Amino acid sequence: MGLAAIVLAAGASTRMGQAKQLMMIQDEPMINRVFNLIEPLSFPIVFCVTGAHHKRICEVIPDEVGVIHNKRWSTGLGGSIQIGINHVMDRKEIDGVFLFLSDQPFILTSDLKKMVELYSANPDSCIASSYGGVPGVPAIIPRRYFSSLSKLEGSTGAKSMMTQTETNLVLFQHSRELVDIDTIEDYHSAIHFF
Repeated sequence: MGLAAIVLAAGASTRMGQAKQLMMIQDEPMINRVFNLIEPLSFPIVFCVTGAHHKRICEVIPDEVGVIHNKRWSTGLGGSIQIGINHVMDRKEIDGVFLFLSDQPFILTSDLKKMVELYSANPDSCIASSYGGVPGVPAIIPRRYFSSLSKLEGSTGAKSMMTQTETNLVLFQHSRELVDIDTIEDYHSAIHFF
């Protein structure tokens, strides 16, 4: 079973006022912390979808990470998911994608491994992180839903596809609360957490 990892990092971080992907957490850029958390899962393919801060992000991410530059990053998250899916759609060895955000340094590798185990037991289902019963990322999306993801536009994310009635969905409750770092207050909380 081949899963590709796609880390979404195209946003401008307007609420933060600077490139949050590059803000330091435990002596490393936040985006690299995410790559370090997913590295033990040994994905055969790892992509990072960049956008607003493309050049600066490319300077810090690991060399083995493939870069997909979303030049239309300002159109929203849906476009970044779409471009990422389009890069793996023709790779027959890939039967699903594991979507990550670049601003979630709280995730635990052990939880991600449990999500992969759930996917192995439910290969036709989306395995999504539960936010009070609402699906979100990190999430594993099987190939059967690639076509739907490749049509996302604007600010519409994968949640819209996962909440459709015809989507097989398994929600996963993480060991610790998942928090995106969108504001300077979120960032200061993250620093104190680690």
